[in-house]
Amino acid sequence: MKGIGTGGGKAFAEIYIVNNDSVEINKYIINNIEAECKRIDNAREIAKEQIKAVMESNAKCQGDDNVGILDYQLLFLEDESFFDDIKRYIRDQHINCEYALHECVNNFIRDFEAIENDYLKERTSDIYDMEKRVQMVLAEKPLQDISCMDGECIIATDEMLPSQVMSMDRNNIKGILMEYGGKTSHSVIIARSMGIPCIVGLKDIKKLVTNGEKVIIDGNTGEVNINPNINDISDYQQYQDNKHLKNVELKKFIDRDTRTQDGVTMKILANISSENDIKLMLENGGEGIGLFRTEFIYINSKTLPTEEAQYRIYSDIAQRNKDKLFIIRTLDIGGDKSIDYLNIKKEENPFLGFRAIRYCLKNPHIFKSQISAILRASTFGNIKFMIPMIATLMELRSAKEMIDEVKKDLENKGIPFCKDTQIGMMIETPSAALMVDRFAKEVDFFSIGTNDLTQYLFAADRMNEQVAYLNSSFHPQLLKVVKDVVDCGKRNGIEVDICGHAGENPYLIPIWVAMGVDNLSVSIPSILAVRQQICNINKNDLIPVLEKVLSFDDAYEVEEYLKTKFQF
Repeated sequence: MKGIGTGGGKAFAEIYIVNNDSVEINKYIINNIEAECKRIDNAREIAKEQIKAVMESNAKCQGDDNVGILDYQLLFLEDESFFDDIKRYIRDQHINCEYALHECVNNFIRDFEAIENDYLKERTSDIYDMEKRVQMVLAEKPLQDISCMDGECIIATDEMLPSQVMSMDRNNIKGILMEYGGKTSHSVIIARSMGIPCIVGLKDIKKLVTNGEKVIIDGNTGEVNINPNINDISDYQQYQDNKHLKNVELKKFIDRDTRTQDGVTMKILANISSENDIKLMLENGGEGIGLFRTEFIYINSKTLPTEEAQYRIYSDIAQRNKDKLFIIRTLDIGGDKSIDYLNIKKEENPFLGFRAIRYCLKNPHIFKSQISAILRASTFGNIKFMIPMIATLMELRSAKEMIDEVKKDLENKGIPFCKDTQIGMMIETPSAALMVDRFAKEVDFFSIGTNDLTQYLFAADRMNEQVAYLNSSFHPQLLKVVKDVVDCGKRNGIEVDICGHAGENPYLIPIWVAMGVDNLSVSIPSILAVRQQICNINKNDLIPVLEKVLSFDDAYEVEEYLKTKFQF
């Protein structure tokens, strides 16, 4: 069988089928309205206690890394306005609470249905998780307990709630096979953080396997080998031996400088989402933070975060990060990232609309509050500003003026801050890439956001499957744009980083090195592998490869050439 691989490598164990019975949601008229409202309130309280129990158990047994994932569900269950809407639905239409809950959840996430942004996809998964838990309580159907298993197994199921994945026995559960879900669903992300291979998109998986059957799965390729033969098992054992040796080898790079064999140095930084990521980043040898997505602070809050709340988060991260680089991206909201309390109107083309710096400049009280929090925290570490979605010099200069205004205000109040805090910008729009020499005279560094830059460069919506072929980091046109930005940085004496997903693609890393990219900011699990790869290559040997790549006409040619050239 073959499904969609989400990473995590291979696993070999017996199948254990988990039956998460679905709840059929029917609509019917009720007579006792207040009794129905009480039913939803009771179910809500039980669901809250269940989630708190999972969080407490996970924190004790497995640490804090994933506990924060359930915070959003708990906030949702504690949101009086949301449950008031459900009860209003019950009273106005005289309908049962199961149907009212389902309709209110669907209304809430309607704007999130086809988004490309990973974080918001995770939030959508959380809302569905919360709804299913409440629906199961209403139907008096318990979720199957997988917190303690007798032996090693690979779970086969239609879908798993994130809270189920968090509660499962990570020592004995070696893999997960699911019919539903995607690469960025929260269940998959949690499994990946636990080092458990996961494959999704396996139609009728529960019907095609039986309990106790042996299976080898490959979370990278999506392949499922049911009842493997002796040769297959021997190959798996060889894989495990090689994996152990590879992990031992990777650990040697935790404290190593990132340096090519011919002496070119870089930094491998981390993309992080919250203060909970710092511990894992340091354990994986991260040389600093190349991208802190501050919108998470806003998305995870029920109300506009205060300056003090932001200051505490930034200063805490800076202190734990010590003297390492800490690049804070200012609020990147709008587009596919909607926050109800900010009252951003729905737009026909949100990616081309009122987002990121455009929103901040029109809402100076919000922007200045964040700027002030960042500047105040700058006394605790090596903090830098990074401004997203800049398209014109006027936008950049307006942002810098606001930063200067906040500095003067802090000075007048006698509040300490680092006066020479550097300001950088993301290169995400074609207009910024075309004017890069002008922008280089205005900022201290560039960071290339390859995800958005690719989308805008090819005028191809990342959410549209019909144009997915255009959203490839291997396009020679994109590579030429990146090279132009890097060359501009060299001419003007400023650093150029890459913080998009392409920065950790093993086939493109040699290209970034050959171009002279200064730093790569990658996902935490990729840090050591990226460093090892860079330490084992010679930049001078890669110059002809770069020239060859830039001579190709399309992404397919580039990708095939690099896969032939570099064997991973």
